[in-house]
Formats: sequence, structure tokens, C-alpha cells
Amino acid sequence: MAIKTCSILKVPGIGNINSVSVFFQNLGLTVDIIDHNYSQRSITSDLLILPGVGAFDQAVSVLSLSPVQGLLRSHIQNDLPLIGICLGFQLLCASSTENCIHEKEALQGLSVFDDINMIDLTTLNLKINVGPKILQNNLVSSLGLPLEPFYFMHRYGCALDVTNYPKSLHSYVLHQGARIIASCRRGNAWGFQFHPEKSGQSGKRLLTSVLTSFN
Repeated sequence: MAIKTCSILKVPGIGNINSVSVFFQNLGLTVDIIDHNYSQRSITSDLLILPGVGAFDQAVSVLSLSPVQGLLRSHIQNDLPLIGICLGFQLLCASSTENCIHEKEALQGLSVFDDINMIDLTTLNLKINVGPKILQNNLVSSLGLPLEPFYFMHRYGCALDVTNYPKSLHSYVLHQGARIIASCRRGNAWGFQFHPEKSGQSGKRLLTSVLTSFN
């Protein structure tokens, strides 16, 4: 499937809209930004993008009351091309404990990647994951690209159990000895914990290949 156009979902409290928009324009796509009050059940673009710098709980709260939630559910159900970046990726996961008093009260995500749950990495005695990291588990090599660093900046994430990898896992990074999920894929949905738009030529080369992977 040739991806020529994309729609970026703008939700109050979620930043990084402009840099993601410019990034995909530089990849040759025609970019449209849709508001969280967008009431249509589908989009005319080839690809829907959930960007994100912000808080999971605030984003989930806004989406739960927004007309655009129906579009998201329909898009997911029909397995249409979808990319989540950073917080956008986390929203596609099963749950997150961000700003929850107790881990058992985790907030529910959209469950595209229903085997991924986000927690505060500092509760595992890990520092916030910030800076360039090289992806592991063959994500880049499987797309025919060399191993290169990608930029991370997140406190909430998913630390892998090395005895039981989730099926949607596509790559991870090493962070203070732990394996932290970097990307997931399920059908036509991709999720990136890192920021391709802040990763220079590495991000451009990776996303150029990802755009050719949709069915």
C-alpha cells in the first residue's frame, strides 16, 4: 500500500504536533491535522498518527469524552495504517500507571498492543530513559537498515521479562541492564517509544521503510 497522505491527531495536553507534522512532510507526505472533536467515523488519509509529549492520564481522559474516540476505535478495528509515537504509542498499549496512586488502579489504553503495560521505570530503580539508544531484536536490520541510534525521552515504559516476550514486541533498548520496549507492531499498527522525528537521518531512514510495510 502506498502511503501518500496522513492525518495527525491533535489532543489537548499532547505536544510535539508541529515537529511530527514537519517530519512527515519531509518524508513526502501530505499532512492534515485533525482535532479531538473531529466527529467523522473515518479519515480520508492513508495513515493516522498519534504523536505525543504529555501525560497518559490526561490524554485518556480527553479521548474518552471526545467524538474522535469513535474514529480511533473504527480505525483500529479495521486494521488501517496507524503509527503511535512516544505517548501516542503508550495510548495504543493495554494500560499505564502514570499518575495513578496504586499500580492496581492502572488506566486502560486502546489495547492495540494488549500485551504491553506501562509502569514508572523509577519504581524498578531505573533512571528516566533519555538520550540516543541503539535498537535491539532486529527491528532495524529486518527493515534492511544499519543499526543506528534513536532518541528516547520517557519515564513510563515497559521493562521486558526475558523469559516471556510479548507477541507484539518488535524491538527494545538496553537501559541500565534492563530491556525496555522500543517499538511494537501488530498488523498495520506501529508503535514507537522513541522519537523518529528527533532522531535525524536515522529516524528518516527508518520511517521511510516503515511506510512501505503497510498492507
